[in-house]
Amino acid sequence: MLVAAALAAPGPAAAEPRAVIAFAPEATLDDLEALPGAAVSMFGATQGRYRQVQALLDISQGARTSLAAYQPPTPPALGVLPDGRVAGWPEAVRRAEAAPAPIVPGLLASAVPGGAGYVGEATASRDTAIVAADEHGRVATLALPTDHGEVLPAVRDLLRDHRHVEVRRPDVADLREGVGERDPETLVVALAVARGGGAR
Repeated sequence: MLVAAALAAPGPAAAEPRAVIAFAPEATLDDLEALPGAAVSMFGATQGRYRQVQALLDISQGARTSLAAYQPPTPPALGVLPDGRVAGWPEAVRRAEAAPAPIVPGLLASAVPGGAGYVGEATASRDTAIVAADEHGRVATLALPTDHGEVLPAVRDLLRDHRHVEVRRPDVADLREGVGERDPETLVVALAVARGGGAR
């Protein structure tokens, strides 16, 4: 189960709407609820058995269906290369085309002019960058800072050129700072894993 906090800022409109998807697995439900302007909700990552790669593909394509509808049911191994290409993407596309529902991996990034940007520390896994890949299996811009303190400045930089930026593992302080300084037309969606099965 994932917890999503959508954070929209009030105020006058900026030139263009922008969106940041922040994967923050260490954040708790209380952390997200405490962010200014947060609207927190829960949603299932997949239908049926959980597969992280499938959950990321589902977000990238803006649609999901049961794993049983795919052939094969198990998603292919995917890996985001340093140049932004997603290894294994053609297999993911062929698998989606065979499903009995209109599914297009990478539709989200392809729908945004200029594609999506991704920020993650250089030493961390780039798996969540799958969400930022377009229909051709390519992330428009990768920023891989070597120090955690450079993550938020890298997000700011990419937002100058991209209307959709994804960031991996911002800590709660980064989220709070980023949410507080964003312009009124930037939506932040923070995703965290629900723990403990609490009924919130």
